[in-house]
Amino acid sequence: MKKTVSGLLLAATGALVFYLVVILPPLIIEQYARVSSFGPAWGYLYLAGIALGSMLLLGGLAWSVYTLWSVGRRERLRSARDSKEILEMGPREKEEAVKAYLEEAKALAQESREQEELKKAIERAASQLEHKQQEESFEVVAFGTISSGKSSVLNRLTGRELFESDVSGGTTVKVKSVEWPGFGRVRLVDTPGLAEIRGGKRGFDARSAAKKADLILFVLDGPLKDFEFRTIQDLHAMGKRLVVCLNKRDWFVESDLSLLLCKIRDQLKDYIPPGDIVPVQAEPVKRKRDRIKMDGSVSEEDVELAPEIDALASRLMEIINAEGKDLLLNNLLLQARGLRSDTLERIRARRDEKAVQKINQYTWKAAAAAAVSPTPFVDAAVGVAFSFKMILDLAAIYGRNVDLQAARELVGQLMKSLGASLGATSISPAVGQLFASALKGVPGIGTLAGGTMQGLVQALVTQWIGRVMKDYFSQDKAESAIPLDELARRHWEKLTSKSELINLAMNGRPYLKEHKDKEHGKSS
Repeated sequence: MKKTVSGLLLAATGALVFYLVVILPPLIIEQYARVSSFGPAWGYLYLAGIALGSMLLLGGLAWSVYTLWSVGRRERLRSARDSKEILEMGPREKEEAVKAYLEEAKALAQESREQEELKKAIERAASQLEHKQQEESFEVVAFGTISSGKSSVLNRLTGRELFESDVSGGTTVKVKSVEWPGFGRVRLVDTPGLAEIRGGKRGFDARSAAKKADLILFVLDGPLKDFEFRTIQDLHAMGKRLVVCLNKRDWFVESDLSLLLCKIRDQLKDYIPPGDIVPVQAEPVKRKRDRIKMDGSVSEEDVELAPEIDALASRLMEIINAEGKDLLLNNLLLQARGLRSDTLERIRARRDEKAVQKINQYTWKAAAAAAVSPTPFVDAAVGVAFSFKMILDLAAIYGRNVDLQAARELVGQLMKSLGASLGATSISPAVGQLFASALKGVPGIGTLAGGTMQGLVQALVTQWIGRVMKDYFSQDKAESAIPLDELARRHWEKLTSKSELINLAMNGRPYLKEHKDKEHGKSS
């Protein structure tokens, strides 16, 4: 297709140049001589008109070329931006990409003929990202399994009991965010624990918060579990920066703690630098200690060991100070890119849903009209009319500009594809035979009246056209788009399978019978 279009443009350009260089100058000279015979002033006026017309023509051509070039350039830039890895971009490039993605998402929300609720959700998400970018607010999200001590770690970092915690675990039931005192616009976010019984919704909330995080604090309370390892892999694949905190270090003697840290660092060496795996003790603990008195006797006493969190706080601040702006930009870019993709998916899903409803409506309208029509010629005419209108409606759903002439051409292409598969003179008999073969011996629907069979044949063709056009219009305008004839072949093979034909007949026969009964009632 690109070669064909380029060839046509080249041919048109060549013809225009030939006209301007070879044919036009003699005509202008001849016309000038004629006009000048009425007086020199008329000759000058004629030349002025030629000059003005030439300027307008050249200006129009230049504007057209620039418009086509700028559209192509925007498409190339967007394609390059989508395919480029975040780590390959510079800060300025990231800022421009964030802005472009947000603008595209909001434009899609405004231009799409979708429900107001969807538009508001998209615009709200875009506004939140814009606000985060302007405020440069940085979020550290605590993430980890139930009872690992996430809330306790955050409480020690803030120096206050701001996050609910309990030794039994599972006390965090929703995402909570507070500002880290003394550190500007840095916020600490607590999330529900993973692997909690009946905690599907909480787990979803935790993962949603992790996706929005600029820096993730993954809290462990012992050896790395398999699902924790897989979760860290997933977060790393998303492009997230992680710091692992081994909480409850007081559970281990120093030799065991050293071995455990080495093991975890080795397991995560491909995802997290060794210096970003830090042991802590979030809660004060009491230990028994023997006390030797002056007289030599020994007594047992309780000693409270203070929490040890300074190493983690220092490492977090080192990362934020050194990488904060870049991490913030990376996360904004991830979220903005995801918002644009999510917007496209949600709009496409809503459009697909509407398209399926529209196809089914036209399928049974065309089928009912064919079932009660007196002649095959009327069947065909009615079916084509419904197909034209269905294509126009589907094009409107997907925001494509298709007029009646274009709809005629599309139907023509589809009929050629169908004719190539079945034989141009035997489409209806062949489809009827397909139905007869598929339905033979099926109890309850094996004996179909002629009118009902005609209706089902028309239903099959209309459903086929609808499905093909739905996929055709929903495709992005890209080189990877599937050609119309290939879509036609795929859907025809699927629709004419025995199971699909039986399903169509079972769904359609009651509707067609009801419609025919109504028609007989009117005629009597």
